[in-house]
Amino acid sequence: MYTPTVRKKAFPGFTGADLKMIAVFTMLLDHIGAVILEPGYLVPMLQNVSDSFTNRDLIIYNTDMVLRSLFGRMAFPIFAFLLVEGFVHTSSRTRYLLRLLAFALISEIPFDLAFRGKILEFSYQNVFFTLAAGFAAMMILERFSGQKVLRFLGPVLAGALCTLLQTDYSWMGILTITLLYLFRGNRRRQTIAGCLSLLWEPTACLAFIPIYRYNGERGSSLKYAFYLFYPLHLLLLTGLRVLIF
Repeated sequence: MYTPTVRKKAFPGFTGADLKMIAVFTMLLDHIGAVILEPGYLVPMLQNVSDSFTNRDLIIYNTDMVLRSLFGRMAFPIFAFLLVEGFVHTSSRTRYLLRLLAFALISEIPFDLAFRGKILEFSYQNVFFTLAAGFAAMMILERFSGQKVLRFLGPVLAGALCTLLQTDYSWMGILTITLLYLFRGNRRRQTIAGCLSLLWEPTACLAFIPIYRYNGERGSSLKYAFYLFYPLHLLLLTGLRVLIF
C-alpha cells in the first residue's frame, strides 16, 4: 500500500515583530541581572572578599553570567538591525528621529534610577540616544551617498557625540548600525560585518541567527511597544530591587 510522504512546511522565518519580541525578552533578562542581581547580590558579595563564597553565591553569580553575558548581549544587534529596517521603510524619517529623541528623554530618569540609583545623572545615557544618533548617521549617509568622503562624516560625528555623552554602546553601537546599513542588500555580508563589529562581546553574534532568518515581513503591529516597554520595565525592576533589598 502506498503511503504518501508528508512534507513538513519550511520554516517561514522571523517577522520584524518576532525579532522585536526576541530583543525585548533578551533585554529584559540582561536588565534583571544588571538592575537586581548585581547591585543587590554581587556587588555586596564582592565587597566582602574575606568571606567564603557559598553555593548560593555561586548560583547567583552564574545566573547573572547567563542572563547578561549570554542572552543579554543579543538585544542590541537586533534593535540595531530593526532600526536599519525602520529607516529604509519609514514614511517619515523626521518623525522617526523625533520619536527616538523623545523616548530618549522620557527614558533617562528610569534609566538613571535603574543603573545609577539617582533621579537624574549624566555620566551614562540610555540606548535611545545611541539609536537616535545612528538614525541621524544613516540620514547623512543617504544624503551624501554620491560623495565617498563626506558621507562618512555622519557616522564619525555620531560616534563622537555618543562617546562625548557616554551613551549605552557609545561609538561601537554607531559602528554596528552603520555596517548593518551599508551591507543591508546582502544578508550574509551584513551578518559577517555585524559580527565583526561586535567581537568585543562575542555572544552578541548569536543575535544574527534569528536576524539571518528575517523574512522581510513586518508582522504584528508593535510600533510603540518597545518604546513604552523600555522605560516602564526599568521602573518596574527598580521598584522590585527596592522591595527586595
